[in-house]
Amino acid sequence: MMKLFCKITGDDYKMLVNETPESRKKVAALATVVFVPVIIWFVIGYLMSTQIMELTNLHGLFVAIVLAFLIFLLERTIIMANGSVLIKWFRIILGLVIALLGAIFLDEIVFHKDIEHQLAEMQLVDNLRAIEQIDMQFADEIALSRQNLDRLYNDWQQAVDEARSEADGTGGSGQRGVDGIARLKLDAAQNLKVEYDRALSSHESMLTRIEDMKYTIRNNQELSNDGLLIRVKALFTLVLNDWVMALIYGLFTLFLFSMEFLVVMIKMGWRKTNYERKIEMIEEIGRRRMEKLLVHHNNFNPAMNNPEVLNAQSQIMNNGKLSVFN
Repeated sequence: MMKLFCKITGDDYKMLVNETPESRKKVAALATVVFVPVIIWFVIGYLMSTQIMELTNLHGLFVAIVLAFLIFLLERTIIMANGSVLIKWFRIILGLVIALLGAIFLDEIVFHKDIEHQLAEMQLVDNLRAIEQIDMQFADEIALSRQNLDRLYNDWQQAVDEARSEADGTGGSGQRGVDGIARLKLDAAQNLKVEYDRALSSHESMLTRIEDMKYTIRNNQELSNDGLLIRVKALFTLVLNDWVMALIYGLFTLFLFSMEFLVVMIKMGWRKTNYERKIEMIEEIGRRRMEKLLVHHNNFNPAMNNPEVLNAQSQIMNNGKLSVFN
């Protein structure tokens, strides 16, 4: 099992197996905790694909595997990364981003029914707003049409009254009966009625068209539920409007965030083990050797490593005094 842990964390199994129990325990803990966000993102990928994006189970499984593998690589990089302050901050920021995204996406799945309800309310508000805009858009046109309709109706009624007065002798020429003048006035009244009926039909057609537009909007209950950004907006709208929901959502999100951020916390919070100190010592020794090689590089003579030269130097050092004939 330790070999698998070492492959996950990138540690040397041959060195670690002979180290202290604390060293092995830390490597085992880091390798184990990597699977927490991997499993979470596998579940997120599958459920988001099948429930939110409405993909098939096979496609959802493929998306889940790809996401889980990607998170595994990122978390493994976080575990293996060491070095400057920049790398430490990058490790923290990367962990925060992964944790926050994971918490938000998992919230989308857990609070699926609540989000659907909020989307319906948002759609209703949008429908009412669209209906108000239609009323405002056609208000002037409807008013002008009604004014024209009233004018045509009054003209028609006035022409009918004049024709009636002409026929009963109470107005016009004063002669009773339907004579030529009365017939002309009746024809004029009939023409005005035709014009009024045409205007009335046009007015009613316009009102019917407007009502059809409103009816279409009222029955439009789909707000692109597969849109992720819209669902995130609905989630935060729902949470921010009720402090009880905000409290429950905050606790749940904090729990998920803690599980996702666990890798970074263990990596930074666990004290250094003997194995890590040995790795640092090996690196330090290697660094100093390289520095010495760089310092003495220009004065280095390969002949000084010749066995005969080394033997002569050894004899000289052992004999003490030097002599030309000795």
